[in-house]
Amino acid sequence: DVFTPIFALNGETMEISYDRRKIALGQGSYQVVWSDTFAADWLDVDVITDPPVSLSGTAESVRSTLPAGTGGRRFLRVKFSRP
Repeated sequence: DVFTPIFALNGETMEISYDRRKIALGQGSYQVVWSDTFAADWLDVDVITDPPVSLSGTAESVRSTLPAGTGGRRFLRVKFSRP
C-alpha cells in the first residue's frame, strides 16, 4: 500500500495523520516515534495517539500529536513491529 502521512505544526504541537491497513490484534503494532537528532535515539515519550477511525473494512485513519520541541526541528516516523 502507498503510505502518505500528513504533517502539521499547530503552535507548539506537531501532528501526524495517516491511513493504515487494519490488522488483527497480535499481528503487529504501529507506533509514532521522534528524534531531535535523526540518530538512533528514537523516542515515544509525549506522543498521544487518538483511537483509530474506521474508513472501510480494511483501512483506518490515525492521528498522533506531540510537542514540537525546542531545538527548531524534530523528526517523526511511524514504526511497524511484529511480535
